[in-house]
Amino acid sequence: MSKLMTFLEGRSANAETEKKVLFSADTDDLATITKVSALENAHYNRRATSIGKDGSPSYDSGKYQFDLVINHTAEPNFKDPTVLKKAGVATPEELVNKFLTAGEVAELANEIQEFSGLSKTLKELKKEAKNS
Repeated sequence: MSKLMTFLEGRSANAETEKKVLFSADTDDLATITKVSALENAHYNRRATSIGKDGSPSYDSGKYQFDLVINHTAEPNFKDPTVLKKAGVATPEELVNKFLTAGEVAELANEIQEFSGLSKTLKELKKEAKNS
């Protein structure tokens, strides 16, 4: 087995699946986030990209952030039908918009990206591989 495969298997076996994060200055309560897979990330990027009438691509970073927050925040669960009904909203997007500020959505999305390794540079990844 190659060194790279040994590294990847070890990283996978020891990987955290959830993490608690502080996302608001208004509360000490922690949100529980989960990692984004490469396939999920590609899906969210496709959903956030549209082609205009002139053929030029447009990227909606807000839509991408909402996808991350809704799908990778385990607690609070923004997809819980009971919570949606109690809040008087029909969709998880409406729930997030009702209860979180734009800054809190951005902070949670950033935490999810970092936890998923989406903000690491190649230099950081090389260092991590060497130290394993």
